[in-house]
Amino acid sequence: MTSTFDTRLTEVSLVAHNSLIHMYKVGGGTVGQRYAGRWGYRVIRCGETVACGADLHTHAPLSHQQVAQLALDIADTTGKDRQACS
Repeated sequence: MTSTFDTRLTEVSLVAHNSLIHMYKVGGGTVGQRYAGRWGYRVIRCGETVACGADLHTHAPLSHQQVAQLALDIADTTGKDRQACS
């Protein structure tokens, strides 16, 4: 398993709070459905990646939009990349 965000797997892109968020459900998912498990995310602000990975794990089933909010929270609390983002 990889913890690097794979841009080819992006299922949804959202704009919120001056950020562009790309999301996908690791293993595949359908936008509008809820899933538990690992998620991939990338948060971009002012053209710079501020958080990314495929290591966001949810125990409760959540939608892409709900996980996008979690990714924003990660970006806000870490201040910069959690890992190398390509």
